[in-house]
Amino acid sequence: MKHIKSILSIVVVSLCFSSRLIAQTTTTVEVTSNPLWTDTGVALSAGETVLITAKGGWAWNKYGPEGATPFGPDGFFDSSDDLFLDNGIQGMLIGYVGDITQAAPHTSPYIPVGSMHQFVCSQSGELWLGFNDDADSHAVGDNVGSVTAQITVYTTNAPPDPGSPCGSPYLSGPSIWTGAYSFTAAGASGTSWQVCQSSDLINWTAVGSVTLNSVGIGGYTDGNIAGVPYRFYKLTNGGCCSQAIGFTRIQVGIASNNIPGTNSLISNQLDSPNHNTLDGLFNLVDPATGVIGMPDGTALPDGSTIQKWDLQTQAYLTYTWKGNIVGPRWTDASGNDAGSVSLNPGEGAFLMTSNALTVTFIGSVRDGSLTLPLPGDGIFHLVGALLPKAGGLQTDLNYFPHPGDLVELWRGPGLSYSVASYVPFSGGFWAQGEPVLKVGQAFFWRSGTNNNWQMNFSPCQ
Repeated sequence: MKHIKSILSIVVVSLCFSSRLIAQTTTTVEVTSNPLWTDTGVALSAGETVLITAKGGWAWNKYGPEGATPFGPDGFFDSSDDLFLDNGIQGMLIGYVGDITQAAPHTSPYIPVGSMHQFVCSQSGELWLGFNDDADSHAVGDNVGSVTAQITVYTTNAPPDPGSPCGSPYLSGPSIWTGAYSFTAAGASGTSWQVCQSSDLINWTAVGSVTLNSVGIGGYTDGNIAGVPYRFYKLTNGGCCSQAIGFTRIQVGIASNNIPGTNSLISNQLDSPNHNTLDGLFNLVDPATGVIGMPDGTALPDGSTIQKWDLQTQAYLTYTWKGNIVGPRWTDASGNDAGSVSLNPGEGAFLMTSNALTVTFIGSVRDGSLTLPLPGDGIFHLVGALLPKAGGLQTDLNYFPHPGDLVELWRGPGLSYSVASYVPFSGGFWAQGEPVLKVGQAFFWRSGTNNNWQMNFSPCQ
């Protein structure tokens, strides 16, 4: 979101390290305001450099105005004396390295993290992240919300990560707002990289360059994405390239009389930095505006639903967005929290909404040889492509059909589904024409023959 870009520019300029940094591990974790401290599972060693970025929303009084408008990980200035880190910023995301049970409020070496912070570890131990409040009172009952933190650990003057044999930068921190998209690159300090973009993951065009600073961090902003439905980016130096990162946008129509709108059978085909869950995709808080919604700030109307297909019952499981309550959230049919329900690449769901809107997904593109198992059990499966690509299911998306395969594509209210079946005659063909998919479009699939839908992608090709 737009606040990330401005914060990044300030933090990067202020860094003063000169060592060559190599990213070793990146971990994403949800940090709650209740309990106050979250074990990240990241073990740090003295001398390692750590970069933490965070986004999300939480508050210390869900019954008051603060709970109605949660703030972000930068916290809120307050004169409270009930803070772990006495910096006057209540609700700030803070860190601690070591045994949190031995930490002493007000005196221990807590780390001010906020939306972004980089530091060199002075001691070895487990990294904990927490909510800067209730240090003495432990009155956590009125706390609400959480933030998502991405933790990247670097080693100094180390060889490149074995997973990146040529030392290519690691891309993270994707952010999208009106007319622009940006991301962060971390790698070897002082190296220069060409930025390439693509709309099909096949043809790439050079559009700019990035030089990583003394601490090995840089960024790129594409300010020309107005009206662009999807676009992907990578960094390359001619012989080495990064993973791909980007965004997809789906124009979803209005649902009417419990009938889904046009383009409403959606598929998330990127790995979100906030997790591929309903909360991670649709329940994000922009601390600059307080808006709760998708990565671009678009909010779902209250009462919108996600409908996922249950294989056992061959019926929909419905999850409802409660946007007009304190602590907006997703709920299931029983009213239980459903924010952790997944929407991964390869899965599909109906989005039912009272307003036409644009669904925006951001994140990294999976690469390698990707396989979606399709069991030939004779029942319907709701699926999507593992990569954000458009075209004919067989000719462009590498699906190899079997006789009896059935594919159903949602067309919209009053149109129902278009149905395509694969028949064995004359060498095999799609009787109603080959199914053609859009980026971000899911579909129903049924067959009596087991299949593995394999898609291959390498950003270096």
